[in-house]
Amino acid sequence: MELYDKIADLALLWRRTAEIFPRFEEVKCDWDQAFYDFLPRLAGTDDAQTHLLFAEFMNLLGDGHTEYQFPRAFLKENGFLPFSLRYCGNAYFVDGTLPGQEDRLGAVVEKIDGRPFSDVLDEAARYGYRVGKFLPESRLNGLLPLLLPGKVHTLETSKGIFPFRLLPEKTELHSVGKRRKFEIRDLENDILYVNLPDFMHGNFAATVRAALEKKMPSGLILDIRENIGGMTLLGAQVAELLISGEFSGCRKRTRIGRGVDLASASQIILESPEEQAREIAAGLYTQEDVEASRRQMAGTYTESYQDRFGREGQQALFTGPCVVLTSRRTVSAAEDFLAMLRSNRRATVIGTPTCGTTGTPMLLRLRCGGGARICSVGYRLLDGTEFLGCGIRPDIPMEPTPEDILAGRDPVLERAVYFERSGFGGRKIGNCASLEKRV
Repeated sequence: MELYDKIADLALLWRRTAEIFPRFEEVKCDWDQAFYDFLPRLAGTDDAQTHLLFAEFMNLLGDGHTEYQFPRAFLKENGFLPFSLRYCGNAYFVDGTLPGQEDRLGAVVEKIDGRPFSDVLDEAARYGYRVGKFLPESRLNGLLPLLLPGKVHTLETSKGIFPFRLLPEKTELHSVGKRRKFEIRDLENDILYVNLPDFMHGNFAATVRAALEKKMPSGLILDIRENIGGMTLLGAQVAELLISGEFSGCRKRTRIGRGVDLASASQIILESPEEQAREIAAGLYTQEDVEASRRQMAGTYTESYQDRFGREGQQALFTGPCVVLTSRRTVSAAEDFLAMLRSNRRATVIGTPTCGTTGTPMLLRLRCGGGARICSVGYRLLDGTEFLGCGIRPDIPMEPTPEDILAGRDPVLERAVYFERSGFGGRKIGNCASLEKRV
């Protein structure tokens, strides 16, 4: 890759992000200065180093929908981890291994190659991709550039020290505790359980509607703990079954001042004060137009934007108690869906805070073969609460332990069942001693 092409790609990343990224105020990043700081670092870099530099540049914004996308060839050259890790209880433990290494499951990671794992992850976060710092497991992607293909590395854990090499091909691992398929089934006390794995495809709303029409349950549990997002509209179709009338979930903002409007604004504000005064006196535009033009040139935002779903007069099909299960893996459009239910007081949430990232990314391709996703919309809950970067918090915080996951127990779902059958925290029914200890 020639230096000219590297500079052109960095300039394109900088310019497109400057045009559409809506959250500079929150991230407090001097984007122009960052561009000038990174320019000289391109000199003398090989192709691999250039990709890592671009990743580091985009990660300065700390936004879950803004990231550099490495070329597939680059990722394949790095190799693949022969294990998977899961974040739980402020630590990472092994939740997936190659066949024959199941004795490593549940081991808490302490070091890699003799370095504290927390220090390695801090370095890896510079290059992480796929929702960046927000989903803890996603930081593991940034490990790969720090590890050498063919070299024997060491993973120090609570169960001992395990040597490993990166795999040349992606390999199916023996994993535990993951639920990534659409599921709908009846639970005790006439409670209906629905697992929604994503909002990317499938007519989940129609299937849920059919189940509700067949037999109206006493309570509903919606599991979005492993929901990786997709299209907000598909989530809204499920929400329409629970919310009457027209509704929204978030306040959104996007940049204004584009194209012809931006050009017109520049012509106004770059005039001399005397020219402006003459043209205002002639009725060509007003002082308010001048101020609006200044806001456009500064790249200000509008917060009047709200998606509207449902329709006036529409009646919810299910009006009974609803519980939603969340985790750090509840991402993007799944958070939009949760915001709809929370903002309209239609659900109680049990679990951990969500990932804290959503934003309708623009896709960008570069000369180097890589690309980028750039967030185009900023989100807040209807009451103004900021959740990007921190997640939507549950009403009842609860998280399974590694021991729960390895044993196939689901205390969060158990808590939801207990919550519903006990009248939402009121009268206790049955023997729930084991559950009460976990609360």
